[in-house]
Formats: sequence, structure tokens, C-alpha cells
Amino acid sequence: MVRLRPYKNCDAQYIVKWIKDEFAFRQWCADKYKEYPINADDINRHYAGLANMDNFFQMTAYDESGIVGHLIMRFVDEEKKNLRFGFVIVDDTKRGKGYGKEMLQLAVKYAFEILKVERITLGVFDNNPSAYHCYKSVGFRDVQLDEAVYYHVLGEDWKCLELEMHCIKNEYEFLLATCNDIPEIVAVYRSLVGTPGCTWNLDYPNRESAESDVNSKSLYILKKDDRIIAVASVGAFDELEHLSWEPENPYELARIGVMPALQKQGIGTIMLRNVIRTVKEKGGDGIRMLVSKMNPAALALYDRNGFEKCGEVAMYDIDFYCYQMKFTSNNDIVIRKYTSKDIIDMITIWNEVVEEGMAFPQEECLNDRTGTEFFESQSYCGVARDLMTGNVLGLYILHPNNVGRCGHICNASYAVSSQSRGRHIGEKLVQDCMKQAHVLGFKVLQFNAVVASNNSARHLYERMGFKQLGTIPGGFRLKNGDYEDICPYYIEV
Repeated sequence: MVRLRPYKNCDAQYIVKWIKDEFAFRQWCADKYKEYPINADDINRHYAGLANMDNFFQMTAYDESGIVGHLIMRFVDEEKKNLRFGFVIVDDTKRGKGYGKEMLQLAVKYAFEILKVERITLGVFDNNPSAYHCYKSVGFRDVQLDEAVYYHVLGEDWKCLELEMHCIKNEYEFLLATCNDIPEIVAVYRSLVGTPGCTWNLDYPNRESAESDVNSKSLYILKKDDRIIAVASVGAFDELEHLSWEPENPYELARIGVMPALQKQGIGTIMLRNVIRTVKEKGGDGIRMLVSKMNPAALALYDRNGFEKCGEVAMYDIDFYCYQMKFTSNNDIVIRKYTSKDIIDMITIWNEVVEEGMAFPQEECLNDRTGTEFFESQSYCGVARDLMTGNVLGLYILHPNNVGRCGHICNASYAVSSQSRGRHIGEKLVQDCMKQAHVLGFKVLQFNAVVASNNSARHLYERMGFKQLGTIPGGFRLKNGDYEDICPYYIEV
């Protein structure tokens, strides 16, 4: 596990070893050091004049193996609301393994929670795409400058990109409702009566049902700016006991709603995440519920958040679908179609696999423009999303493998972030890919270039029924210049 601590002079001897050439050196420090190479004393002298200032912080990242990274932070305003990161570097033997991202996440947490800053900035050269995408994956966003900034480095003009991150305070409070909340809860109930898909009326749900749920400690509210904007009842109710469910100890979700004026803003998903977390904390092994067949927005919400349709029933003169979620070690992860909001994470994950040089034939990393164009050009892109954090953990792309009389054969590529591997995300991605390929009218899914040493991928494909077509000797060039065999696979979809 990576941790942060204040920099020590002895750290410098390791930092200088991570810098292998002047190009990497200038990417790291720009023109802050005049001469190359530098030694440990040079770094310590540079810091010595700043160490006693109350606006300057040198930090070192370490784990059980020793120090793994380094960065500095400095306030850039007298009010100490704006902080700038600099001299960000990771042990060159550990790059591409998530250490940089983890170090930056800790630094961001320190800046916002300990130093109480409102904004963090940093600069990165546009010829350093791996660093750029690492910053973007942590949450930094591009700043549009009035005039581009260039440094004259090694006889060239290097463009410096500016990035920033603002402190986002938690807007919402998820709380167990009290008796004092009941009038406002009933007002939420009433506001939803008559809206599309809603089966409620002026008699149900009502004050009595709210009081009963409050008394049984099963009514939860979501508040924003001290105002209740969503409600949900979740408890060990017995209304659905007579129906068939997979979970043995499920909690029942009922009377869930979001204020009409605030719908389609992701609030339903926020409410569901909190409900799922709460049920798990209470020891439930799943959630069950009924959803009206005439409520497409609700059906889409539950489908999108990992619930599965497990039957249908007519009750209270309404036709319902039965929905359930059975908790497993991996059902916090759902596969869905990508959206534009996922692009940055997708680019980061894709580039990580490209830079590893062990699976993808591509050698060039994607940037914001080329990545957007690349993913938009696919027949379908799916992403694996963590319901609890909202993070994208993996992705796949799907497209035709050929044209014309062979256009019914499709091809796909899969990528899982290095920090999320070993959680069977790849299997979920392949399963969804096969389903989407069938929906799109493809007959065969073919992988053209599975590297022979990629045993985890090959074992997965074979376990899922893919057949190997043979072996192409020396079909893949590794990063070190050696050539390795590739093994095509296919399956009918």
C-alpha cells in the first residue's frame, strides 16, 4: 500500500536514479535545473532554500519496498486556496503499475482535506502523454489558456499543458429519516403522483406508511441544501415473501422516488448506491423489489445499476417486473454502454495496456481527440463500472473484422486497469461483448492476435468456449524487439 510522508534528504539518491536521460529529465523539471545530469546534493540544495517556507511541501511516496515516488506542493496565493503540484516522478521500474495514480490520489486528498485548498494546478508537457493521462485519470481537467505556454528545451519548443482540479464538496446527505421529516417526505410522495410511469396515488404512499417506515427504521432520505430530494424505504418487509427470489436474506426496496424537478440528474443512482451499501452493512445478502412495467425510466435505472429481472407478477391491479440483486464479491461491477463522460478513464486504461506492450498491437497512445474519435468509430463500446465509486475499471471495443461477404465476423479488444485485475472483470466484459455482437447481427466473434504468453486471456477464452484456430509464429513484436507467437480464437455468437 502506498503512503505519503515528508521528503528526507536521503530520498534524493533514489530520485536521481529514476531519471535515465536528459529528455526525461527535462520532462520532469523543465528549466528549473540548469545543468544535466544532477546528483542528490543538487536536489537537496535546490530544496534547502525553500524548506523553511510555510507555502512549500516536499512529499515522498513509499510502500513496503521503499520509496516509489516524489512530488512537491506549493501555495501560489497569499490566501492559500490554490496549490500547485510539481516535480512529479515515479520509480521508473514501477511505472505503468498504478503507483503514480495512487500517489497523486493521496496528494490530492492531503491538499483538500488537510491543507483545505480549493484548487490544485499543475503543468505537463504535451510530449509526455503517459503523465498527462495519469493526471486526467485522477480527475485533473484541461485549462484553456489565452495564450499557449512554451519552453525552449533541447533545441525545441515544448508546449506545456495546464491542468486543474477543484475541490468538490459532497452535495448530498443520505440519512435515516426521523419523525420530523415526515411532512416533507409526504410532500415528495405527493409530487410524484401522476408523473409518467408512477403507480402512486393520493392514498398511497401516505403519512401512515411513512410513519410506519420511520418507526421501523427503514425509511431513508437524500438531502441537498437541507432539503429532502429523494426517499426510499428498505427493510425486512414481508410483502413479497410469497414470490421466488435468489437471495436467502434479502431486504425489500419500496417507495423509492426522486423529486420530479431533479430527475435525470443521477440522483436515483446516488440513492441506489447508498441503499446497496446500507443493506450490506445490515447483513443482507441482496435486494428485491417490484417495478411497474409502465415505468421505463425506473426499469432503465435498475438495469443500469446491476439489478436483474427475475420474473413478473400482477399485484394491486398493476403489472410488475420482479427485480433483484444478489450480493457477490463482484456484483458491484456492471457493464454498460460507454458515454462521453467515460472517455478520459477509457483513454487512461487503454493507454496503460498499450504501454505495457504485451497485448495490443498499437504503439501510439491516445489523447483526448484521438481517443474520442477512436471510441466513437466502434460498432459498440462497453465499460465496466464500479457502482460504489462510479469509477470505470475496464472496457471493450467491438467492430467488424472484415467487410462484404465476411462482414458478419466481428473483432473485439479488452482492457482492464492494472489495479482492477483479478476481479473477473475481463470475463464480464467478454460476456457482454458476445451479447452485444449478437444484438448487432454478427455471427462470429474472432480474435486475430492473442499473444501466446497471455495465459490469463487464453485460459479465459477457452473456458468460455472459444476455439483456437492455430498459431502464427512470431506474429507479435514485443517492446524489447523480440517476436512472439500469436493464437487466433473464435466463437459463434
